[in-house]
Amino acid sequence: MKNCIYFSIFIFIFAVLPSSSKAMGIFSMNLHCLFDSWETRLGNILDKAIELDSEILNFQEVCVDDDNDMSVFIADYLRKKTKKHWEIEKVFTHKSWGKYDEYILMATTKPVEKTVMGSLPYSPLRRSFLAMKINGTFYINIHLEHKADYHRYRVQQIKFLVGSFKGTKHLFMGDFNSSPKDYEQKKFYAHGYQEYFPGKSYPSSNPRKAIDGVWLSKNFFKAKKDFPDHAKLVLAKPIKGLQSSDHLGLFIDL
Repeated sequence: MKNCIYFSIFIFIFAVLPSSSKAMGIFSMNLHCLFDSWETRLGNILDKAIELDSEILNFQEVCVDDDNDMSVFIADYLRKKTKKHWEIEKVFTHKSWGKYDEYILMATTKPVEKTVMGSLPYSPLRRSFLAMKINGTFYINIHLEHKADYHRYRVQQIKFLVGSFKGTKHLFMGDFNSSPKDYEQKKFYAHGYQEYFPGKSYPSSNPRKAIDGVWLSKNFFKAKKDFPDHAKLVLAKPIKGLQSSDHLGLFIDL
């Protein structure tokens, strides 16, 4: 009888303990707005994110005009394809190409403890950030100022972001419009961040710049050896002759 009790307790404990092998899959990509057969492209992107079992989706250049809304397409597609509940948030960034309202957007199947959004410091094109706190960690979507010679604006934007989330466990992900080698990103190194820019991601047809990536705060893992090495670029090849975006997608398996 005693052995049966011990066995039952063991089964109960095993059932309720979280699995240490379960990864957090994050998919990030610049969607290239409403260009180039956008519905087909976006369907291909979402199919890849679903195939990778992504639990957080992080998108830039989510565009809306009088007839089209990429955010509605994303919500409908995810719910129909996965049969899961997705919590979805977006925040306006700027008017693009003089005709589209442009947003950044996040979607997740995880419970969200807190959502934070706002504008970044001034730049010629308005930029914003969007953060979701999930299991004690802030996942932050950003799309920094875009022109190559706009370093001074990106410096202020990065300084603002680092200060805003100081003391929290977090990661920044998205389109940085500069590489970890550029001087504006030295602010991250100075504060002990770990970077994951797995390769050149733009332009997708002939990548020359590593501008899509992730920065993890120094308290994200307890030890350096715990950092993952599972960041990779995806959707490099055209699907039925159509490039998925002008950026490659980024997947990181935490």
